[in-house]
Amino acid sequence: SCSECGVGTFGTGGASAAAVYTTWASAAGAGFATSAACLDALADCDVCVAGYGTTSCTECGVGTFGTGGASATAVCTTCASTAGAGFTTSAAGQDAQADCNVCVAGYGTTSCVQCATGTYSTGGSLNACDSCATDVGAGFTTAVANGIATEAGATAATDCDICVAGYGTASCVQCAMGTFGAGGSLAACVSCPTNAGAGIDFTDPVADGVSACSCSCSACS
Repeated sequence: SCSECGVGTFGTGGASAAAVYTTWASAAGAGFATSAACLDALADCDVCVAGYGTTSCTECGVGTFGTGGASATAVCTTCASTAGAGFTTSAAGQDAQADCNVCVAGYGTTSCVQCATGTYSTGGSLNACDSCATDVGAGFTTAVANGIATEAGATAATDCDICVAGYGTASCVQCAMGTFGAGGSLAACVSCPTNAGAGIDFTDPVADGVSACSCSCSACS
């Protein structure tokens, strides 16, 4: 019936019994379309559909989006450059900044801020960063601090791999009375220094440095 080729298709014409319209997806690639209806050549497939970009009209990857348009100028834009460093998409082929709606690993909350020391996030949601103390143990923390440009925040519970001050050993247990732990490692707690004076005992619990060691004097006889 020689009907008009729709947007995204083209027809080269010919006998009505044999004339067909060809889709841009089958001829040029899934990311291509035409800018209007009633076009007659493969060369008219010169725009990218939303979710695709570059001159090859390739699908925008996770963490990017493309609004489509002329293939000569169509780009995939990163969520980091428009929504914020902590944002990404939940899948490839997204077509709007609004699709930058989950956090990357190491970031959390609805603002996708970097996880602070002692917390971590596996990403993929807008949940708050998880706590090392809650999930791993009271004495555990991370070596990654909020705001360090070269780091992206802790991304897994396994990153809770050092002790906080006042804890020590591979199990990050609380330092006993008369010992202290500076934190930042899995080292054992260190004994407070002894004093030659009679009746003096260094006994500050959960101390984080030798300066916290205090003396307790015995009663005068």
